[in-house]
Amino acid sequence: MTITRINEDTLMFELKHEEVPVQDEEALIYYVLDLAVTAEKLDIKNSAVLLELTRSAHGLVFMLTVRKKRKHYKILRKNSTAIFGFERLDDFLSCIFAMYRANMNYPESSTYLMSDRYYLCVKGVGTGAEVLMSQYGAQVGNARMFLSRLAEHGNRLTAQNSIALIAESFER
Repeated sequence: MTITRINEDTLMFELKHEEVPVQDEEALIYYVLDLAVTAEKLDIKNSAVLLELTRSAHGLVFMLTVRKKRKHYKILRKNSTAIFGFERLDDFLSCIFAMYRANMNYPESSTYLMSDRYYLCVKGVGTGAEVLMSQYGAQVGNARMFLSRLAEHGNRLTAQNSIALIAESFER
């Protein structure tokens, strides 16, 4: 067996056919990891380990890469604001009622009126809600800038929990 250190994180093990102690793949993986830890004094606790295997004409070649710090990834929810514009009040209200019936009552939603168009702004909107809203209105591009424009030039109709507020006020 030959052990070659490629860099501080990567080792290459070459085993000839006659040196392979076991035929079981899982046992072979643990055998190679044990060799790496003892022969090269590797610390693999709290580390990410990648073991790659390829066959050669003479035997097996393993590449072992050890990353000292494991990276933890966090999945972030979509937290952007979607703004939909409606040409007619009828489409605007139909959209709000459909979202309310579908239990898509976003607490951080607001409504505006600007230049004879109605706008529904929803923060943290999901894909399903975007599809539903697009059936009644058109999504506004560059929502962040447009929201600033709405706040400055538009008339705010509702500030918070707009979907539930408007839908419930018509149900009474």
